Amino acid sequence: MGERWVRVIADDLTGACDVGAALLPYPMPVIVETLERMGQPASTAGAALVVRNTQSRTLTPLEAADRVRRALGDVPPGQGGVLLKKIDTALRGALGAEIEAAMDAVGADVTLVLAAIPEVGRTTVDGRQLIDGVPVDQTAFARDPQNPIRDPRIANVIAETTRQPVACVRVTEMRRAGARHVLATRRASGTRIVVGDAESDADLDGWITGITMGPRSIVLAGSTGLAKAWRRAGGAAPAASWVSPRTTNPGRGVLVVAGSAHPNTRGQLRHVAASGLLAVIEASSADPVGTAATVAGLLASGTNVGLVAPAREVSGASAGILETLATTALAVLERTRPAALLLIGGETAFHVLARIGHPRLVVEGEPAPLSVRATLADGMLVGMPIVTKGGSSGPPDRLRVLMEGVTA
Repeated sequence: MGERWVRVIADDLTGACDVGAALLPYPMPVIVETLERMGQPASTAGAALVVRNTQSRTLTPLEAADRVRRALGDVPPGQGGVLLKKIDTALRGALGAEIEAAMDAVGADVTLVLAAIPEVGRTTVDGRQLIDGVPVDQTAFARDPQNPIRDPRIANVIAETTRQPVACVRVTEMRRAGARHVLATRRASGTRIVVGDAESDADLDGWITGITMGPRSIVLAGSTGLAKAWRRAGGAAPAASWVSPRTTNPGRGVLVVAGSAHPNTRGQLRHVAASGLLAVIEASSADPVGTAATVAGLLASGTNVGLVAPAREVSGASAGILETLATTALAVLERTRPAALLLIGGETAFHVLARIGHPRLVVEGEPAPLSVRATLADGMLVGMPIVTKGGSSGPPDRLRVLMEGVTA
């Protein structure tokens, strides 16, 4: 498509990993970093495609927009390119504010929003976001403790926090007239944010192949479905993925830290615990040191441990719960080195890794949809394999499968 630069940003850590894995194989390492690590020397050799995590999903529109601008502060001025902007496909966060800030930062006059991930049952039909055919506001996301979803219409959600004109395009129009004509027509009418329906990967491919790169930049907002379509369309030359070296001190036991409030997470924890592969320990704000000592002892003996929020509190998933989980996890890691980390939920993953200095992650693959395997590239646990997973994704046995594969 002829772009002169590529940037990738995401609004939470698991999303950053997801979109990074969706771009593999890539001609260079794909590295996830937080804003806290911007401008610091990388420990990987040579150039890399960096996916920046703004960790902005739970912030106010003004705060979220500021983080997006910071993440794009090194975009070459006056040069056209493409920005892949990862958004939450359940429509959480200040979508409009982040998209508008991204457009301003890169000099784009249009954003194409493709929120569908057909391979995991997330589609956009008549401008509404569906999960397995159910409008997102009628799913568990309506009870999200930090971002409860009240409207499945993507254009409406975006319009709540942006001044830019937004319009949605039905998939039947795109299929009939072609994406290039549709986008040109909407641009000419003054629309700056175009929301595209998509019910299949073929629909996503149809949208992406219709993009033309002019002198200005373009923002592509979506998730792994969009990233994979961009990759298939020739977003980068084929190449073998770069695999990071493993540590010579692998440790014992897998440490799972789960703070997601989604019912899928609890179901997956119950499933793997029933199989005997995981000892589930509730974090305690009253005795984090004692809990950490117990978890560390189990890991040192080779037992896999799931450190989870207390069942009576998980429905609230407050900042206090995340603080307790992250503090306890750090105390565990200071006592013993696990064989691997498995972090469930974007906020959980961010807070745990923040405690050990925001290490960069070298993305290596996608062992399952919306699950990513990577290696910690620096910091106290350098070389350790890690898996990140969104709290809402996967069938009941997903966590068991990921645990069995993370140290292979």
